[in-house]
Amino acid sequence: ERLNRMINDMLDLDRIEAGRLTLHIESVDINELLQAAADRSRAVATNHTVTCKFDGEPLVRCDPDRIAQVAANLLGNAVKYSPEGGAIEITTRLDGDEIYVSVRDHGVGIAPEFMKKLFSRYERYEKTSGKILGTGLGLALAKQIVELHGGNISATSEPGEGSDFHFTLPVNGPKIG
Repeated sequence: ERLNRMINDMLDLDRIEAGRLTLHIESVDINELLQAAADRSRAVATNHTVTCKFDGEPLVRCDPDRIAQVAANLLGNAVKYSPEGGAIEITTRLDGDEIYVSVRDHGVGIAPEFMKKLFSRYERYEKTSGKILGTGLGLALAKQIVELHGGNISATSEPGEGSDFHFTLPVNGPKIG
C-alpha cells in the first residue's frame, strides 16, 4: 500500500507539473469534508485527540477528492510528528471570498532552517525520520493541489511545541484560464 501510494503521489506531481491534472470542481461543504477526514484520522490514531472547530457551513467550489487528499496528508503528518499522541485541531474560518483551513498539532515541531524546504519534493524533516516513515512527497503534492485551486499553503512551527499547517481556498473555485 505504501509503495502504491508513493507511486501515485509521484505520478500526480508529474501530472500537475506538466499541466495534465484535471480538477473535478463541484460545490462542497468543506467542513463536512474535513470532518470525514478527522473521523478517518481518529480511527487510526487512537492515542491522539482530533477536534474540529468550524466556522459556519461554507460551500466551496473545489475538487473534493483532491482537497480530501490534502487534508489526509496534513492530518497524517500531524499524527506522525506527534509520536507521543496529543491534541490535533482542525479549524476553518470564512474570510470574505476565501476559506482558511488550519491543522495544528503539538508534536516535535520543525527547525526554522528546514521551514524553507518544507514543501519541496522529497524533503522530510530528519529530526525524527528514523522512526517516521514517509517519502517527502506529501507536502509538495498538497502545495501543488492547493495552488491549482487558486489558494496558498504555509506552515508555522516551534521546535518542541508543534506545527500549524494552514491553507486558503477561494470559495468560488479556481479561476479558469
